[in-house]
Amino acid sequence: RSLEWHKPGLDLAPLQGSLLPAPRYAHSAVSFRGFVYIFGGFGGSDSWLGDLWALDTQSVRVRDVSKAIMSWHKPPSKGAAPCARAAHSATMVGGRMYIFGGNTGKKRLNDLYSLDTQASLTAGGHMIRPKKNARPNIVRRHFRVGTRHSAES
Repeated sequence: RSLEWHKPGLDLAPLQGSLLPAPRYAHSAVSFRGFVYIFGGFGGSDSWLGDLWALDTQSVRVRDVSKAIMSWHKPPSKGAAPCARAAHSATMVGGRMYIFGGNTGKKRLNDLYSLDTQASLTAGGHMIRPKKNARPNIVRRHFRVGTRHSAES
């Protein structure tokens, strides 16, 4: 059996007059419980992005893929959000999206942020401050970025 590409439709109604996410590259994208979260990236012409979007893919689970409708949401968030950046990495651990590093166009970053995505699209992000000149490393299949927490905790 071969893999098959489809282009699902988008429902623009939930945006209530908002625009779709700006075109971008070098952004991050992670998936959790039916949502794809994208953050940041570079929009071209010296446009560094620091926005968060969620794509609701739950409607994709229909028998006829040609009838699938997905929708974009710009979830409200609280807490200190990461600055605009591109070329960063992101991963999901449980219900948290972790964003590490990247580039602002003026400097390279080694900061780490987490975002709780389990709050029904109301995100609460907070920063985990790495030690000065910290570099990520692998410890027993976990990553650690110069924090005081052990890989076991």
